[in-house]
Amino acid sequence: ELRRAARNQRRLGAIMLDLDKFKVFNDTYGHEAGDTLLRELGGFLRSRTRGEDIACRYGGEEFVVILPDASMEVTQQRAERLREEFKRLNVQQRGRSLGPVTLS
Repeated sequence: ELRRAARNQRRLGAIMLDLDKFKVFNDTYGHEAGDTLLRELGGFLRSRTRGEDIACRYGGEEFVVILPDASMEVTQQRAERLREEFKRLNVQQRGRSLGPVTLS
């Protein structure tokens, strides 16, 4: 996407997201709950991206969303909206709430 944006002289936005305190979360709730949380975040991002956007896991608890032809302003707005919406999710495992989870 980076090469395509450069070739076509188009803008390209990128949002880096990190699950806050993921190690503490894993230590508190266990790795199975951590895996559940990662799957929830992946599904959350898939459901909130445009068809041309790319959302993927970048590393351990880090995700990236690539926004073709998005301005800096649009990218910042989308990042903030994703953070706010994810914070309001009630992630559960086996009927138990895993508490508030935030992204930065």
